[in-house]
This record gives sequence, structure tokens and C-alpha cells, in this order.
Amino acid sequence: VSIHIEDVKLCTTSRFPQCLTAFSKLLHLTLKRDTHRLMETVDCVAAIQRLPSTLEKLELNFQGSEACFLRTAIPAGSVQQSSAPLLPNQAENPNSSIWSIKHFFPSLKVLALFDWDGSVPPSRITWTKHEFAELPDTLTHLHAFSFQKTPLEDYKALPPGLLILGQQRWRSSSTPELRRALPRSLTSLGTF
Repeated sequence: VSIHIEDVKLCTTSRFPQCLTAFSKLLHLTLKRDTHRLMETVDCVAAIQRLPSTLEKLELNFQGSEACFLRTAIPAGSVQQSSAPLLPNQAENPNSSIWSIKHFFPSLKVLALFDWDGSVPPSRITWTKHEFAELPDTLTHLHAFSFQKTPLEDYKALPPGLLILGQQRWRSSSTPELRRALPRSLTSLGTF
């Protein structure tokens, strides 16, 4: 099952569709709402974590989409209050700023976080080896706002079968050092 939901109108009140959890065989999900958030970040985290674990493609294109994966988006006590699934034991990787995506979506192949933000700088993921460790090994496509703060040596921690790595802005260009640090499986490096 594939679902693509897009809200292109301005000043609407669309939210993350709660009915998506009923699609137990959901494989592909795209949610798009340019220049606006879908809901409070903590509620969005809960909604994402309740999606079926069968998901292979998750494309989120709305203001604050990256923030929905940050641990800091989950205030103490709010997980139980918002009826979200309990987070897995985070003691395994206490240095990661994101919750364990591989725990919730072990078969995920595509994770695309397009965060078209307006004037307010949103919370962004600083991608390091610790965050890459929270991604499933099945991941072949990763798109995020920026990898500019990623140390070169940390690219070695990307999922082994990654084919495409994209971001809204790259370092000045693809340097020889960056190309050497990237996985050999990578076939495309670019911007969107």
C-alpha cells in the first residue's frame, strides 16, 4: 500500500492523518505541506512512531519534519501523555540526538526529510556516526536538510547499502576527501 498526501493550500489546518496507523501493510508514505507544520512536534513524533513497522519509504515534506526525529522533541513524561509508543531503551546509543528509527522501521529503504522552513530556524539533526547508527541497514536513500557538520570520518557509519545521499545544501562541492569518506555503494550524491 502506498499513500501520498499533499496539502498545497495556504492557511489550512491539515494535520498528520491519524488513520494511517490502520494500514497495517503500508509500505510507502509521503506527506507534504509546504511552509507549515502539521502539528506540535511531540504529537508528530507519536504519530510517526505509531506507523506500521512495514514501512519501506517515508517521505516527509513539511516545516519541522527533521525535528520529529530528535530526542529533544520528546519532553520528559510527554510520551505516555500523548499515547505514543514507548521509546526503545536509548542506553545503547546515548550519544545520538535522534530516536532509534531502525527500531520502529527495520525495513526502511528510503528516508526523505524535506524541511522547507520559513524565517524561523527549526531544529535540525546534526548527522554524525551516532545518528547514522540509528538508521536501518536496509536504507538505500537518505535525504536530509544538511550534512555540513558531519565529520568526514563519520560517513563510514552510513548504512552499508546506501545508494543515494541527498541534502538541501552540500559543502562547497564534492571534495576528494568527501568522496573517499563516502560508502563505495553510493551511486548518487546531490542536492534537492
